[in-house]
Amino acid sequence: MAQRKFRTNVLVCLEPDEAGWVRASLPGMPAVITAGTSREDALEMVVDALMQLLAVEPARETGADYERIRLEVSSGRTAPRETGRGRPKASPKPAGQ
Repeated sequence: MAQRKFRTNVLVCLEPDEAGWVRASLPGMPAVITAGTSREDALEMVVDALMQLLAVEPARETGADYERIRLEVSSGRTAPRETGRGRPKASPKPAGQ
């Protein structure tokens, strides 16, 4: 089988909480909710929570056929992030400009 790269966009909701943390959740997957001390920390935590959710071994139904596949996903972000209004977030300008 030919090797394919897997790339997708996942919408992450980031909100400040009452204790000063940043809460991160996935609106498309209500079971994934976590928090971090900063925006970057919260993003790392939500990726980790999603990977843990995908790794759960579900109960198997009798008579069904199952096959385990390997899914490799890189969490490096190269595309511009979107703001709450769906527009790309501006990249910071280099110092001295």
